[in-house]
Amino acid sequence: MMINVSVIIPVYNVEKYLVDCLESVIQQSMREIEIICVNDGSTDSSYDILSEYADKDPRILILNKENKGLSAARNTGLRKASGKYILFLDSDDYLSSPDILESLCKKADKEELDQLYFDAKVVFENENVKAANSNYITYYQRKKIILIFYPEKNFFVNFSQFGILSLMYACSSIVKDS
Repeated sequence: MMINVSVIIPVYNVEKYLVDCLESVIQQSMREIEIICVNDGSTDSSYDILSEYADKDPRILILNKENKGLSAARNTGLRKASGKYILFLDSDDYLSSPDILESLCKKADKEELDQLYFDAKVVFENENVKAANSNYITYYQRKKIILIFYPEKNFFVNFSQFGILSLMYACSSIVKDS
């Protein structure tokens, strides 16, 4: 089976959110995915949750490592990835709809893109947290839609004119694996 998307999920002490994250990925309409969960030295029940899900879904691979932080965990997952595209998903986040991976891949394939950025919606744990962080409600949403395609050497120079370089997060794009 050809893997369309490698979803890389760094995991560190997120037992409270991990089930929602994993459920959002395993329920995707696109079945040709691998789910690489990098347990970055969790000390809570995150590993147990990962194990339970891996036992039920053969697309889930768990990589255990000593805690070295988010970037090191992503890089560990990246070394194992075999998909046409890479999607980083933080373990306290989730995919908003069951067809999002399919939609992103179709768009990237149709336009022959190496990277496709998308917006994210901030979800707050409760109304108190939302009120205290109201300036983040639209934090991950671009104010402009850019429909211009730039050659790689000009990408960052041209995008800087739109003032949106700060919205280029690892978790808000799919990237074609080289």
